[in-house]
Amino acid sequence: MLNIPKKIECIEELLAQDTVQSLTYASLECRLTIEFLCYERLVSSHKYFSQDDLKTWTPKSVVQQIAAEANELITEGLTVSISRGPNKPGSEPATVKEFEALEYIKIGEQIHLNVSKLGSLHNALSNLALHIHIPKAGDAVQFYGSDEKIRKKIEEALVHFRALAKGTLLAGSFGMEWSFPCEVCGAHIRRKSELLKDQQVISCFNPHCAETYLIHGTGDRLEHSRRTIDVTCIKCKGVTSLPTKTVERLRFGEKLPVSCPCGHPAFVELFPRSVSPKWTPEDRALA
Repeated sequence: MLNIPKKIECIEELLAQDTVQSLTYASLECRLTIEFLCYERLVSSHKYFSQDDLKTWTPKSVVQQIAAEANELITEGLTVSISRGPNKPGSEPATVKEFEALEYIKIGEQIHLNVSKLGSLHNALSNLALHIHIPKAGDAVQFYGSDEKIRKKIEEALVHFRALAKGTLLAGSFGMEWSFPCEVCGAHIRRKSELLKDQQVISCFNPHCAETYLIHGTGDRLEHSRRTIDVTCIKCKGVTSLPTKTVERLRFGEKLPVSCPCGHPAFVELFPRSVSPKWTPEDRALA
């Protein structure tokens, strides 16, 4: 975990210097701290999430996606404790009231992560201090931002950092998991069952594997299927299955070589095409 008190000390020292240069540097330290706090929540959830499934890099969005797909506790404030002594055989607590009556020892605490506020501060610090704005007609180019506005945002960030500094742990996710081996590379893919959605696409956990899978069903009725695109050889009419992700990554004008067992060279190429909105997938394949 990040040594937040050390980062707070560094930022406060820069504030005390009270120059526009030190405030700019303090803004950078705040922004990096926000990124670290969010990304370490990603790292703590890696066993239930493939980094290839990230939709964007922004700290706020990363945490929100992880909370929705891998670890619902990632932003929650919670305390972990254990009972001071072992339960007596035959007299284990059976109700909430009986559990609450036990004497507990606190192990650690995860502080609530206000990801919306941190995301707002992350953007504001960048806009105020870490970019030179394009001047309007008649204005001069300003190297630094407003001292007063920068300081205000830094002090807002410090309020959140001081609260988060009280945390001593990052919680994992609880509950049932659903897993299966990748059909191509054999990597172990696992997700939290209750967070999977019907028709959701998930990637293989092996960063060097291009396979993705489509989820069918929810809860305890989960199934998956490998996502592929079939290419028919012009010469032998044989069918070669390509990972869908390799085709989705193509850009206009790029060609993807296809290896047919008959040896006839072929390529998949991305190009624009006019289609009717009423066409079925079969119509599009034949066009």
